[in-house]
Amino acid sequence: MSALSSGRLQALSIFKQLLRTRQEVFRGDQNALQVAREKIKSEFLKHKTERDPSKIDELIKVAKESEELLRTKIIQAQEVKPHVYRIRQDHFTARCVSAKRERCADCTCGA
Repeated sequence: MSALSSGRLQALSIFKQLLRTRQEVFRGDQNALQVAREKIKSEFLKHKTERDPSKIDELIKVAKESEELLRTKIIQAQEVKPHVYRIRQDHFTARCVSAKRERCADCTCGA
């Protein structure tokens, strides 16, 4: 298998992984899902004619780092009252956290 074919397979693999990760991270948020899908697609299309194996390797590295960042550093929160947010349970824990990092006095999330 040539380096170019290998790079294409790796690019396709990380492209699919990024799309799956965005589905997990932004589940239930149709706007975020659409924006993330368009951004991922546009970045890959922008570089689809790249032929330099070292540049392809660098782009794949950036894509893998982006997937990891998306998977490990992004959380979604919903404002339940001014300055109090509920973080999705699968992102963190199911509890309300105020912008000042204190639990609210009348927390309704059960934590």
